[in-house]
Amino acid sequence: MKRRWGLVWVVGLVVCLGLVGSPGRDGQAVAGIDYLESWSFTAYNTGAEFGYSVSPAGDVNGDGYADVLIGARKDTLHVYREGVVYLFYGSPAGLVSTPVWKMGSGQQGAAWGQVVAPAGDVNDDGFDDVLIGAPAYKADQAPVGGVFLFLGSANGLANTPDWQVIGEQPDAELGCAASPAGDVNGDGFDDIIIGAQWFTVGQESVGQALVYHGGADGPGQTPAWVVTGDQPGGGFGHAASGAGDVNGDGFGDVVVAAHQYDDDEEDEGAVFVFYGATTGLATSAAWQMVGDQAGATFGAAAAPAGDVNGDGFGDVVVGAPLYDGQDEDEGAAYLFHGGAAGLSMAANWLVLGGSPGVYLGQTVASAGDVNQDGYAEVVVGAPLSGDDQPEEGVVWVYVGSMAGLSPLPGWHGEGNKAEARFGWAAAPAGDVNRDGYDDLVVGAPLYKVEHVVVGQALLFLGQPGSNLPPVLYLPVMRGQE
Repeated sequence: MKRRWGLVWVVGLVVCLGLVGSPGRDGQAVAGIDYLESWSFTAYNTGAEFGYSVSPAGDVNGDGYADVLIGARKDTLHVYREGVVYLFYGSPAGLVSTPVWKMGSGQQGAAWGQVVAPAGDVNDDGFDDVLIGAPAYKADQAPVGGVFLFLGSANGLANTPDWQVIGEQPDAELGCAASPAGDVNGDGFDDIIIGAQWFTVGQESVGQALVYHGGADGPGQTPAWVVTGDQPGGGFGHAASGAGDVNGDGFGDVVVAAHQYDDDEEDEGAVFVFYGATTGLATSAAWQMVGDQAGATFGAAAAPAGDVNGDGFGDVVVGAPLYDGQDEDEGAAYLFHGGAAGLSMAANWLVLGGSPGVYLGQTVASAGDVNQDGYAEVVVGAPLSGDDQPEEGVVWVYVGSMAGLSPLPGWHGEGNKAEARFGWAAAPAGDVNRDGYDDLVVGAPLYKVEHVVVGQALLFLGQPGSNLPPVLYLPVMRGQE
């Protein structure tokens, strides 16, 4: 049954960050994350925007340590501003200090590395694989976009892609999203989902999402599932990802967002979930949610949250960075619990930015289980937030529990440099040092060295956390607005 609900009623506790505050870097790591980074890497080239995207790579070389991908969409390796992606191996000491693999697009302005993501193990060879999205990649001089797959091996990643999909339509931005879809048809191979947010078919710029099934030889060249948006300029496919198994039927599900979708309001945004099955994904959304506020861009970010309450169902987190609460463009992040009937019909958790123009929800993701208590945590970024420095950026981690996500953040980190945009990207890193705790990687793509933008990425190690309930403040409830 298709479920379609606006964000009118919010179930549970709703907290405004601007009223409750958050712990400082020298505070207790309730979420189980070190407040000091264990690793950082700063780009060399002017304007590289290193850290624009960050992602776990899985274990690409099979050594038992999680590896990390960092994208620098305007970096130069051989061609000016081609974009470069960097791979760093995990080790007993954490991430290695220098990249073990670098790959550029060979095309100026391709935006190579605007998206980096794990692919899972698409050919089931025991090594994890990775994806690179380049939404401005050119074919016949036209920016059609592309997605590129590199297979893992005992020797790591190859210097040429093992599989690729190149767009056929100029400015469709194929590769604006690329992500593991999970195993949507239960065949034992991980699948891939791709977005092309301005694809035109029938109507102009309706957007499209595509899924390619994995197999012993990797994905095929023909998508197994294609769904097209129904609204010109809606941005369907802007975000596209596996959702986990939100209804517990044993098949991976996917989430696709259209951040400029219009329902009753212009550019309110919408998010859709499609269920997996033996035959693959359904072509009709089983669940749909709209933002119900003009210009909120609900779905600018949408991702699997993991299982934050330990009920065995996958949960989904959604960002709306231009949401207006008490402050304009403060942003919001929402969590929807999975269940036997699918995702909940109203948000189970909501957090607001608390200050104007901080864009909370630009980044939302699972943080893994950083304190190893059996519940997933969630990371939320507000890259234009400023504490000591304007637009330094702030990232918050919220702790999972049997009751769901904590109303207050259990950890936060700051950019500590003006206009660094720390938290533009944030992701679980996996366990890079094999200590049993998941780690967190954060990008600050506008980080400056001597007043020149280069970009930086930082890693924070997971560790035991108290996981104690924080002091309860009176919530700010949001009903109909």
